[in-house]
Amino acid sequence: MAGPSKSRAGKVVLVLVILVVVGAVGFAAAWFGVINRAKDGAKVVEETGISTANISSANPPQYDLHLQAGELKCEGKGDQLTASGSLTNKASSTSDYEISVEFRQNNSAFANGQTKVQNVPSGATQNWSVTVSAGINGQFSCKVVNVNRYDQGTQTPN
Repeated sequence: MAGPSKSRAGKVVLVLVILVVVGAVGFAAAWFGVINRAKDGAKVVEETGISTANISSANPPQYDLHLQAGELKCEGKGDQLTASGSLTNKASSTSDYEISVEFRQNNSAFANGQTKVQNVPSGATQNWSVTVSAGINGQFSCKVVNVNRYDQGTQTPN
């Protein structure tokens, strides 16, 4: 009877060793995933030039904005300047957004404004615009400088 008891004890030890190794690997993966996600968030800010309160998000809101060539419109009529574009909610739930824009001339910001876009269902595309009053002569540009995404009806970044 000494044989089966040793065999059973060996199997128990083997199972415990496997569980410890799997747990350690899982913990390490989670730990490095959190660190890399934060770095990725900072990298997205550096890459896009757009800041956010969603810095550690695995799904940065900067990528919800449609900012390819021609998609961000900058227009002026009289003293009214408007920046406009669209976004697609890539979060898994209905979200609210805050978007801040700078109006620029000769590499300097001369005006800024923001807008809120609310109740955007997951996967849906929504237009947005920011209008400011500013007397300006000549050409100008606009740039999104901040975007925050919140769970619908909250002020907590998602």
